[in-house]
Amino acid sequence: LAAGLQDRVHAVMDNRYSTSSWRSMNAGMAHWDKFRDRFDWDRIIVTGDPDRGGKMVAFALYLMDETEVVYASLDAYFWGVRNFMKLQFQLDPVKGIPYWDEWMQSVKVLSYVPSEPRQPVPLEVIKRIVADADPASFEDVQFVNFMIDLLLSFSRTECPCPKTFEGRDNFDPERH
Repeated sequence: LAAGLQDRVHAVMDNRYSTSSWRSMNAGMAHWDKFRDRFDWDRIIVTGDPDRGGKMVAFALYLMDETEVVYASLDAYFWGVRNFMKLQFQLDPVKGIPYWDEWMQSVKVLSYVPSEPRQPVPLEVIKRIVADADPASFEDVQFVNFMIDLLLSFSRTECPCPKTFEGRDNFDPERH
């Protein structure tokens, strides 16, 4: 751009974001900066970087595996990082990456709700529950059987088991 116009262009572009959008962008970039330092990557993912998809996938894995970030925040951080790159006059780093939407859907399944743990119950806890169960109790034996089935299937929200005791999604003898 001609001398003096670049600052004006930046000022115009900066005004399209609200205060809360800037907070999301800054929070996403703070996570990005912490993560990228491990690999000595540049802060800006330049247009045409052949590793951009791998960088963004690795960033998602970092947020899922090494932070307590749930999907709503993770998605906001990704939005922030992607839009920060665009403010640097770079193309969106995920544009043109095959199956990006499917990848993010998988990320969403694994990190969606904070009240649904992403980590399995420690095996030692399960062993203690099994050891304390009364083999003469029908309820205890059924519970242990059910718990081991869930353990071996690493059940998720798609599980066909009833989600509640009463109300919506409760036990249905025709289905369960």
